[in-house]
Amino acid sequence: MPLPGPGPELDDGRVVEPAEPGDGVLFDCRNFHQVQDFEGGRRITLSLFLGFTMNGELVAWS
Repeated sequence: MPLPGPGPELDDGRVVEPAEPGDGVLFDCRNFHQVQDFEGGRRITLSLFLGFTMNGELVAWS
């Protein structure tokens, strides 16, 4: 399944990435980012490092 591209860009250069309950959002945290407040439910976060080996395999570590 292909990943969607970035959401619409705002006038000031920010990009809004719409997400629905149950979605996973993967982004490069070296970029400045902001997560909007929400009411109700539960938010789960996961931080890890991803990279490619010389053979092109995707690996995760933390």
